[in-house]
Amino acid sequence: MWLTIVVVVLVTALFFLVQSPSFQTWLAQKASHYLEDELKTVVKIDAVELHFFKTAELKGVYMEDLHKDTLISGGRIFVELNSFNFSDQKINIKNVTLSNTTAKLSIPKNDSIMNFQFIVNYFDTGKKEKDTSSVPWDVKFNDLTLR
Repeated sequence: MWLTIVVVVLVTALFFLVQSPSFQTWLAQKASHYLEDELKTVVKIDAVELHFFKTAELKGVYMEDLHKDTLISGGRIFVELNSFNFSDQKINIKNVTLSNTTAKLSIPKNDSIMNFQFIVNYFDTGKKEKDTSSVPWDVKFNDLTLR
């Protein structure tokens, strides 16, 4: 009986902890430190607020390219979802709003590839054959608002 009570209390506490913007920000900062190590560049996120399956707000996003130049610097990135269906692997994004955000996409001097290619390469699995055993995610995107 005590074990059941402890498990229920821990699960409840975890549920409320994950809903907390300060905990979400802490997790995002841990993730950004991980990406810094993996990508060998600067990645910063000042604050995060998630309302699961509805909205996501990132404040103070900053990332450099491999030439130590700003790749993205965002005051506020806000994402609104219309729907999220994990079992059908479908995401419908209603709107992405970029406020006070700068993205510098370029081909650096003495280079032949875009300054963000290192990110694409990091997430590239290297698979060229189409895997017919899994269904890809269906992601639909409606609006982009720039402010």
